[in-house]
Amino acid sequence: MSKVLEPLALAYFSGMPSSIDYDYLIALARPAFFDCGNLATRANLNAAGLTQRGIERLIATGDVVRVFHGGYVPRGLDGDQLHAARLGARLTGPSLFARLGAWEPNGDRRLHISVPRSADRPRVGPAVRVHWSPVSGVMLSEPLESAVGHVVAGLARDECVAVLDSVIRRRIMSRAQVAAALRGCASRGGNAVLSQVDPSAESGAETLLRLWLRRRGVSFRPQTKIGRFRVDFLLGTRLVVEVVGEKYHASTAAFEADCEREAYLQGLGYQVLRISARQVYNSDERALSALSTMIRRHQHVYGVRPVEANRGNAAGLSDYPL
Repeated sequence: MSKVLEPLALAYFSGMPSSIDYDYLIALARPAFFDCGNLATRANLNAAGLTQRGIERLIATGDVVRVFHGGYVPRGLDGDQLHAARLGARLTGPSLFARLGAWEPNGDRRLHISVPRSADRPRVGPAVRVHWSPVSGVMLSEPLESAVGHVVAGLARDECVAVLDSVIRRRIMSRAQVAAALRGCASRGGNAVLSQVDPSAESGAETLLRLWLRRRGVSFRPQTKIGRFRVDFLLGTRLVVEVVGEKYHASTAAFEADCEREAYLQGLGYQVLRISARQVYNSDERALSALSTMIRRHQHVYGVRPVEANRGNAAGLSDYPL
């Protein structure tokens, strides 16, 4: 492969037999897909200089995949993107944000796709949720602003808040961008969702537990610094609640550090209750009942407040008042 064409044959197009003709086709196709967001029509590829014969050759080598009549993508797309493209649709809502790194609802495994209102609704089964898009055109992914609306339309309220908390925390969108998108779908509950968004949560499970506590009128502060440690929740004046994920105690060092952490907090007069993320996702009655019992018995408020408890939280957001 010539040194001139070699940089143009990276990314999606690599590892195939080397020839001047092949390199030339790659050089034409790569920027064409880049300009079209990786979903190109035959007209897009023709405009870039690829003939139908050239397109067919790239299909034969596996560098290009035909997803529908006159629609093409480069190899290397993940399964959800490819599935949506084959349906003539776009990835959207929770499915799109999960692909970008946001929290994915444990109870919703559907593929969320969108099509313009002017398009025919694809025939799909119950594992796929189709949303109408206000944006026309051929593309692999829904614009993020309208994808927020599909999160609101496609999920239960608590899961919707958890996804959007994660979207902001992971900097997929800014808080202002999410707020603007939610105001645009106010008729579907966007304003109610906006009032509950708080990106200080480090996981979807923390968001779900936060909302559970708020509905019960419990006084708490999320992501609160206590001496040398930061805790997920401080309820009242003395009950620390930690939400632990599946990687909890993944090593001996993690176990030892956790023992030190718990001993430190108990030495200051705090009680520590751990709830697994899976228990929160599944609304486990035993785990949440134990927490409810402690709250009902006022085990989270009696005694003297330890002086080491700071009033701020991790994100510098307003505390939930005690």
